[in-house]
Amino acid sequence: LESLNGRSLVPKKDYTKNWLEFNQLQLVNGTTLVVDETKMKTGNLNETGIRNLQALKTMVETQTLSYDFQYYVSEMPVDLQVLILSEGTSLLAAEIEVPLKTTGTFKYSVGKLEEDENLIDLARKYFAILNSDDVEVEISEEVCKFIENDFVELRKTGDKAVDAGFFHQLLTLTKIEALSYGEESVSQERYLEVKKQETERLERIKAKPTKGTSKTN
Repeated sequence: LESLNGRSLVPKKDYTKNWLEFNQLQLVNGTTLVVDETKMKTGNLNETGIRNLQALKTMVETQTLSYDFQYYVSEMPVDLQVLILSEGTSLLAAEIEVPLKTTGTFKYSVGKLEEDENLIDLARKYFAILNSDDVEVEISEEVCKFIENDFVELRKTGDKAVDAGFFHQLLTLTKIEALSYGEESVSQERYLEVKKQETERLERIKAKPTKGTSKTN
């Protein structure tokens, strides 16, 4: 809350100094931005906070950043990946929601992750590889046909979440999975792994308690 209500995140032209003031959302294309909502406390947003929240929402939803030139506002395209950490419903609209399900004591907290420079550096390199235009993952005709046939069977379940967008998402995630294993082509094994993960993710979303209800063990 203090971060939102403090300094403006919207780049603004200072005509007195004749320069554009640097702001935290002015990032290099390909940057992965982590928005940690777990540290937010209850309170109210001031005028700056409202503008900052709207700027974040617009950036996440449209991949554009507003530049305030006082006399007019200009929308500039950006290419950023945004990871939102939240203990409840996020203030921002995430394209993919992943409810976490822990199976034991996690080695790192968010605070410890921030302090582990080596791990952060490895994460940066990993995301850089995933976003590189020089790295390609191929899908053979045989595997492509297998995926298409399997998706047709998925559609027969009647799940509204299984649509054309979900199919495109499956393909993208399968390529990322293969790339994460250092593979240059997609296999049926990688596809089935991703499908299992995505099926479990959708089940977790359905199992989340709705507003006004509670869930007990």
